[in-house]
Amino acid sequence: MHAYGRVGRKGALYPPKKLREELELKEGDMVKYIVEGNSLLVVKISNPLEVASKFNISFDTKIAMSIISEIGRESEGEIEEEILKTLKNKIS
Repeated sequence: MHAYGRVGRKGALYPPKKLREELELKEGDMVKYIVEGNSLLVVKISNPLEVASKFNISFDTKIAMSIISEIGRESEGEIEEEILKTLKNKIS
């Protein structure tokens, strides 16, 4: 599936409602941005709390929140790496 969206103020991305519904994206969900050439891929990151509850896996909330924070830090690091790689490719 593909669709068209727009970029808003401060670079906010607005995927169409149809895509948000298909991916079950809600406000506050985490996504991963991946730059490949001239393309931007946006991948939904599953919330470990939701995954655990769907499979009736007991979990410790503190551990789960730690995992969520770690995912956020990893995503930020990966995004920074991709940006630097893209900039280096443009300079070369």
